[in-house]
Amino acid sequence: MSGKHFCLAGLVAAALGLGSAQGQGMTYVPAGPPPASETAPAPPPGPLTPSRWLLYERAPGCCGPTGEYGPIGYEIYLRSGIAFPVASKGLGDTLDNGWDIEIGARTLFFNPGADAAWTADVGIGNVYNRVGDRSHKFQLHNVGPNQLLVINGITIGNHDPIVTGSDLNRTFVNLAGGREWYLWGSAEQDGYANWRMGVDVGGRYGTEKLDLNETRHLTDTIGALFVAAHTDLEIPWGQVLLELGLRVEYGYTWTDILQRQNIADVQDLNLLFTAGMRF
Repeated sequence: MSGKHFCLAGLVAAALGLGSAQGQGMTYVPAGPPPASETAPAPPPGPLTPSRWLLYERAPGCCGPTGEYGPIGYEIYLRSGIAFPVASKGLGDTLDNGWDIEIGARTLFFNPGADAAWTADVGIGNVYNRVGDRSHKFQLHNVGPNQLLVINGITIGNHDPIVTGSDLNRTFVNLAGGREWYLWGSAEQDGYANWRMGVDVGGRYGTEKLDLNETRHLTDTIGALFVAAHTDLEIPWGQVLLELGLRVEYGYTWTDILQRQNIADVQDLNLLFTAGMRF
């Protein structure tokens, strides 16, 4: 081999050896833990359960004052009792004592000490009265040929019948707001009974049905306002507070069910027993 060829072969060999050495020097080693495939397998996931925040795990009245504005409570109730017609003229003066039943829910916005709260109340109710005094007659005008009048067993058409009432049924949606006070300390005491008193005012909107003795019934859309005072005893029971109490309520109902020439507004004084649960 000539000297030139030997020298050229040596240079090529040296270049290849240098490139291999540089390539080996640039090898990348990743930092951090080894890949997941090289670690132990993860344990199987346990059963899915709601969080404690969703479950709201607490005893009734457990937590004391919370936050700047105090805790918020919720309750449901059933009220039932006697509806006494009072200070009424016209139709209201003919009614016997009736029966009032209400169901609904309330939200209580407590102060930081949880010994007083503003309340918001929504519910539905029904009041039934029987017409006891049927000597009071009402003249209707232009009630139409489909209204029939029965005289001495003979049915005749009459556009202006004279009628007497039989039964009055009122169904409402109620909306109210109020204030109440807890007399034995904080409403958030753990495991202790409490006694509260409160007042509220609200309105009602609904329908009314009046059955007549001489012809078919009449219906009307009605509105009402009411004020009430109540007192309740709260008793811890499991995760809730049971409520037992009394409520006195005055209400005024506006209606034109007997047309404007006859007074049909009704005033009630209701004495109601209350049972409920606060969460």
